[in-house]
Amino acid sequence: MENTLIKPKNDYEALLLALKLSLIAPSEKESKNLVDDALIFAKNLNSIEVEKAKKEAEKFFKTYNSSLKKIEKAYKFYGLKK
Repeated sequence: MENTLIKPKNDYEALLLALKLSLIAPSEKESKNLVDDALIFAKNLNSIEVEKAKKEAEKFFKTYNSSLKKIEKAYKFYGLKK
């Protein structure tokens, strides 16, 4: 079986991944830990790169949230349990 673990190639990708995961983490503690990681990666980038990553993570979250709502509606429509 092929390893499908996401491996960032640079600090920008690591920052973006940490931000995305922090937004969908199952707990506040895990989210905070991911934000702490993101801050470490952000120190190695300029402010333009950091802002770009923040905007991209926000766009990801909006799409994720929208998809989640559609899935919840489908479950409700078909009378399925999660």
